[in-house]
Amino acid sequence: MQGSIGPQARLELFDELANIRRLAELDDDAYELVRKVLFDFDEPGRGSLPAVDAFHAGVLLEVLKDLLYQAYVRRGRLQQAMMVRRYFAEDSANVTPLPGTRP
Repeated sequence: MQGSIGPQARLELFDELANIRRLAELDDDAYELVRKVLFDFDEPGRGSLPAVDAFHAGVLLEVLKDLLYQAYVRRGRLQQAMMVRRYFAEDSANVTPLPGTRP
């Protein structure tokens, strides 16, 4: 992961993982497994990823889904909503107010 993202993005992902740990109340074993898979898999001297049982695979899946949502879906929806707001704010100068309403 180090080679594919910059140091700032890596720190942001690490912060998001800490938030997920708090929100989902992940135990230490589950948190360490997710951290190793996401951040330590390409460290020098590491032979392979740790073994994952069914429960921890589910935890890993849910954490990855949440991280992807935070990184892409949430950001995209917020940017789209801001574009729509900006469009209506710029277009409101051309709208004639109804009689009896405040300007």
